[in-house]
Amino acid sequence: MKKIGFLMMALLAMLALLAAGCGGSQEAPKKAETEKVLRVGTEPAFAPFEFQKEGSDEFTGFDMDLIRAIGTKLGYKVEISSMGFDALIPALNSGNIDVAIAGMSITDERKK
Repeated sequence: MKKIGFLMMALLAMLALLAAGCGGSQEAPKKAETEKVLRVGTEPAFAPFEFQKEGSDEFTGFDMDLIRAIGTKLGYKVEISSMGFDALIPALNSGNIDVAIAGMSITDERKK
């Protein structure tokens, strides 16, 4: 009888240790998150919406301020690329850029 009692106590002790080892999960420390980038295409020749000052690589204007504010709000680093106006929609459709921002007038052809 003492052997059964001893075995029961040993079994309970092992179960207790097993249950303690199965406690809450701890996630491993995350690696540094990669920076999210918003790739923006524009044709900077439509002041005051988007343009480049002479001798500057910086894009300026209302649209540029707007896309930077959107990127900041969403937690993205904004990378702006200059491209021809006719290349904006194909670049967007092909995935070369995430966003196209440029002054665009509404025409019947564009409505289609």
